[in-house]
Amino acid sequence: MKFYFFVTAAAVLVALNHSSAFVAPSTSCVHRSSSLLSTSSSLSAAEAADPSTETAASLSPSEDDNAVNNDSVALLLDDALKYNINNSSSMLLENLMTLRQSDPMAAESYLDKILSIIASSNRKTFIPRLSTRLSRTARLRSMSKVLDVTTPSADQGEAANNDEADDEVAAGRRRRRALAVLLRTIDKESSSGGTTIIRQIQKLAVADAKQEDLANRLPDGLETPKYDVVARRKA
Repeated sequence: MKFYFFVTAAAVLVALNHSSAFVAPSTSCVHRSSSLLSTSSSLSAAEAADPSTETAASLSPSEDDNAVNNDSVALLLDDALKYNINNSSSMLLENLMTLRQSDPMAAESYLDKILSIIASSNRKTFIPRLSTRLSRTARLRSMSKVLDVTTPSADQGEAANNDEADDEVAAGRRRRRALAVLLRTIDKESSSGGTTIIRQIQKLAVADAKQEDLANRLPDGLETPKYDVVARRKA
């Protein structure tokens, strides 16, 4: 009887040892989970204490909106430069006038946005230059050339009347004024013979620039001499 009681007691002790071995890991898991909870709660508290903290996800919508706005302006500009089928030049001018009435600085930024789109066409590329009827880049390059010809220098036009300085800021101001005038010119033009609108304007601008250059090269006071008919002979 004593032997049976001893065996039973030994079996109970062995069972208790095994059960404690299984209980210990679960206890450690509870401690680990509680430590994770405390860490996450401390992080959330730190974020709440610093409201200036922003994630990349919160910034992405504004960047996407800017990209969409740039794409829409680029599409309007390309249609206006080509054949202006959708009357896109008028939409660009309406946007510009609305911004000028509400926020002049925003209007300047709007013109700078168009200028940046035009400047993107001047990057060096190994792709051969195509006709303005086939290539969007060619149309933008053509517009850039028109602006180069029509943008006045510091001693010409309104800049000369206002004694405008010849620095980078003033040059950008003159470039924006020339762009606004060019947009109005595009709005008044219509394509003829399949030629794109910007190509027609470029030809006229280059021809006018050559005539003006020749006139500027003539010395002051030089005039074509006049002749009087003294006598006529019969053939």
